Amino acid sequence: MNVLFVVTRDEAELLRLNLAHHLAWGFDHVAIADNESTDATREVLRSFGDAVTAETIADPNDRFAALRRLVHRIEARHGQAQWVAVSDTDEFWWDAGGTLRDLVSRVPANAIGLYSDQKLFLPTALDPSDGPPYVRRTWRTTGPSSPLHTSYRSGKSIYRASWVREHELTSPHWCFAVRSAAWRPPRALVHHYMINDENNFVQKVEALSRWSPQVRSSASEAVSAASGTTSQVRFRDFKTSWWRIYESGGERALREYFRTSYVISAAALPGHVERGELVQDIAFADWMRAR
Repeated sequence: MNVLFVVTRDEAELLRLNLAHHLAWGFDHVAIADNESTDATREVLRSFGDAVTAETIADPNDRFAALRRLVHRIEARHGQAQWVAVSDTDEFWWDAGGTLRDLVSRVPANAIGLYSDQKLFLPTALDPSDGPPYVRRTWRTTGPSSPLHTSYRSGKSIYRASWVREHELTSPHWCFAVRSAAWRPPRALVHHYMINDENNFVQKVEALSRWSPQVRSSASEAVSAASGTTSQVRFRDFKTSWWRIYESGGERALREYFRTSYVISAAALPGHVERGELVQDIAFADWMRAR
């Protein structure tokens, strides 16, 4: 049995798309840590019946303790798991070369798991207005070194369930307590749609103080750095910048930033491509559209 672990909060419609895709692609069960969603998340989870096991968490930092409990509950009902993948609501695992089972069959016997890079898909002025994000978005950064890559540079992992059963993970990317090296597939398999639309952008920035409370102190450090009183900003720069926009101008400023800066204009797009910062990648969109 292959299990997908997803941490979610107030992204019910995207969660529905996420679960439908992964259960069709080869995951047998989904473990959900729900960070006290107030939207239709519970209705979405119920609609997938016995294919989903969920637990509510009050603090995002409790996610990995919840994972071990969820795996125990799932195995008690459905039998032993072989693989456990870690993901977020806006991340979609997919390999053009085959199914999930094909993928994990290539992991060397001495590896605890696999680690895959992510593809970050960004909104552009050329995107169609209707449809799921994985169909609308076909332009992505060329990698973490691109100045447009406003996301974490780390990828995501799939672990042998035997290891997860006995250990608590320490990272949503790769747990460094794993002593053996991860097997890395030759291409990035995680398709990341971090910002769905303008409302979602506002929601995610406003939630930073809950999911990543250190962003408040990082923003203060950034201000101090500008005056020469500190030498390091400890939080990812893009989130600090978004939080400072929110603190200075509220929701209205965030919406203006999204429209004028975050969405890549038709005029700016060719320049990003020429500089190697952006590339069109339609494989996943075509595959999902054909289903």
